Amino acid sequence: MPVLERMADLGMPLLVHGEATEPGVDVFDREAVFIERVLDPLRRRLPELRIVLEHITTEEAVAYVGSGGAKSGGDDHRAII
Repeated sequence: MPVLERMADLGMPLLVHGEATEPGVDVFDREAVFIERVLDPLRRRLPELRIVLEHITTEEAVAYVGSGGAKSGGDDHRAII
């Protein structure tokens, strides 16, 4: 967490290809589970941290990025939230 806090202080973005890879997580649910278990809690804890969610592939990820407000944006392969 100290590294992420420092990144937020510097305005340095965290670039991540977000997938949960725990055993038992279906391959088609990896992105949604990552958002639920990792990304959303991280954004709540460090709202000032800039995050680039690389290569989103699911409706859930698109909806999550779209709900991010004015700080959201992206292109075909990246979602900046």
